[in-house]
Amino acid sequence: PTLRGSSWRGKDCNDFSSEIHPGVRVFDGDTLADHNCNGIYGTNSATERPWEEEFCNETQRLGIAVLGDSISAHFHIPEQ
Repeated sequence: PTLRGSSWRGKDCNDFSSEIHPGVRVFDGDTLADHNCNGIYGTNSATERPWEEEFCNETQRLGIAVLGDSISAHFHIPEQ
């Protein structure tokens, strides 16, 4: 088993690719696919810049990892 990030709000956005999962470093601006499973990919046709760059460059990318017992099973990230 591997401990790569596999759950963001209960889902990995591509179970068939080990290169696409929550927390992965974006390497092409997510222009063709959502590699880090944050729901943002593609290119702004007006500026020709990736949406990931426009929306996320000024933010800290934070994550959470839980390895534990039944207490962590009830932990959740609140809806935004």
